[in-house]
Parts: sequence; C-alpha cells; structure tokens
Amino acid sequence: MVRLVTSRAGLAQPEAERRVNEVIGRVKDDISRARKTGVILAFMAGAAAMLGAAVAWFAACAGGRDRDGEERTVLYGWWHQAWWHERPGRVRRGGVAPPPRGT
Repeated sequence: MVRLVTSRAGLAQPEAERRVNEVIGRVKDDISRARKTGVILAFMAGAAAMLGAAVAWFAACAGGRDRDGEERTVLYGWWHQAWWHERPGRVRRGGVAPPPRGT
C-alpha cells in the first residue's frame, strides 16, 4: 500500500507510510463505530418490537372483553367515560342490551 501511495502521489517513503497508517487507523475507528451503532440499532428495534407486542396484547385483551360484554378496565375508555356507559348495544354481564338510540 505504501509503494502505491509513493508512486501515485509522488511522496517520500516516510510520508507515504505515515499517511497509510493514518488512514488505516481512521478506517479501524470507523468500523468500530459502525459496529457499535449497529448493535444499538438492533437493540432499539428489538425493544420497539417487544413494546409493540405488549401494546397489541393489551389491545387484544381489551377488545375481547368489549366483544364479550364484560366490564372494562380502568384504562379502557378512560378518555370518554360517559360515552362508554351510554353507548347503544352495550351488554352488561347477566343483562340485556339496551334498545338502540332514537327508538
């Protein structure tokens, strides 16, 4: 590599050797940095997948309870509490669905 730099750049042997060693050092640092970045990105992707699976599980459980007409948890529907209790077609455990609105 040093001979190639010496012949193409027209530099003296010690200067070409210094440049080659400097570039090799930078390349090793860049490879190390890229490897660390890849590990961090893979960990973040795995963590995001696990979080997504947990949210999907919670949503599936809540949807199953809603489908079966069971009582909802505190977190389910907290943003519209009144709407959840007044909506048509809600079946209470052991009860009958109320008639649709407007009838």
